[in-house]
Amino acid sequence: MIIVRANDIHEGLYTLQENKSGLTTTIIRETSMREAHRFMGHLNEKDLRKLQEQADGVSIKDEELGDCSVCMESKTTRSVGKEKSARVEKPGEELNVDLTFVNRTPILMVSDTGSGCTFVKIMGRKSDACQRILNIIKLIETQYHHKLKTIVSDGGGEFINSKFTKWCETNGINHHVSTP
Repeated sequence: MIIVRANDIHEGLYTLQENKSGLTTTIIRETSMREAHRFMGHLNEKDLRKLQEQADGVSIKDEELGDCSVCMESKTTRSVGKEKSARVEKPGEELNVDLTFVNRTPILMVSDTGSGCTFVKIMGRKSDACQRILNIIKLIETQYHHKLKTIVSDGGGEFINSKFTKWCETNGINHHVSTP
């Protein structure tokens, strides 16, 4: 228990009695690496460990940070191209799709060329990509009231398979494979 005794109020602030004993008390609470990462604005693990060495009163459990969904999403959105296709005028007509990995976690990025809107979906398995794309297409077509005409992908296996190809053919959607 800590007891603080205020002497006086000066300009709206309490002034405290100074303890002349020369002893200082610091309360240290051990924090998990994930909690410290979040509290410090998603600071990386290396700098969190450095902070612990250089600052008094900082104690972080010696554990791995692991994956942070906020950090993964913020890093992946930087790599999406922002140029608009000259032939696309309306939102929902053309989608650029790509699958990337952050720490072995598959992340699907779907960009609507017409609106510039990008959907980022963190997935459990790479094989979930096809169904996630179909769900996003349904959402976009419902919201924009425009029929999707073209999907552009890098030709990865998640986009070049019988289920996806058949779905595109059945729905009259062109699937273009971009050059690497």
